[in-house]
Amino acid sequence: MARTHTPEEHPVFYPPRARWYSPVFYFGNFLRRRLAMDRIKLPREMKTGALVAGFFVPGLAVWLRGPRLWGHAALAASASLIMIFVARLGYPAANFAFGLLISLHATGLVYYCNPLMADEPFRSRLAFTFLILLAIGLLLYLPARNYIQGHWVTPLRMNGHVIVVQCKRRLKSAAGSCV
Repeated sequence: MARTHTPEEHPVFYPPRARWYSPVFYFGNFLRRRLAMDRIKLPREMKTGALVAGFFVPGLAVWLRGPRLWGHAALAASASLIMIFVARLGYPAANFAFGLLISLHATGLVYYCNPLMADEPFRSRLAFTFLILLAIGLLLYLPARNYIQGHWVTPLRMNGHVIVVQCKRRLKSAAGSCV
């Protein structure tokens, strides 16, 4: 006699189905193997995700590596420098805050990478610091600044005053200028 109320259970040996975002991971693993990044071994104190997050968020690398007090100070300094930059856009104070933000960001990332460079000579550490500063400046801050000035707001100096122009649309004849 057949059972009428037996619940259907899937056998354990069936693997779970692939999710919709699986191709992203497949592509990431392909790039990792192709660029030989699977052979790079970081020290135990360093995590790849924390390194990437520290590259994109200013002050986060100090918070991840060092004492929490200095990490909170670095995050607060980064937030205040961003606010000064936005509030004083077009004035020298904004340029000064922008430069300090880049230097704080690069210094924090170098501080996070300290276990990686601990046994290296001084010249190598100095070259590494310079390369980190260039990478952060050219890959993160320069494109972000150009995008903001080209698509959102542009500061203009006129007669000793700064006028911030909001970009609403782009004209085909004047590509790259705000209207």
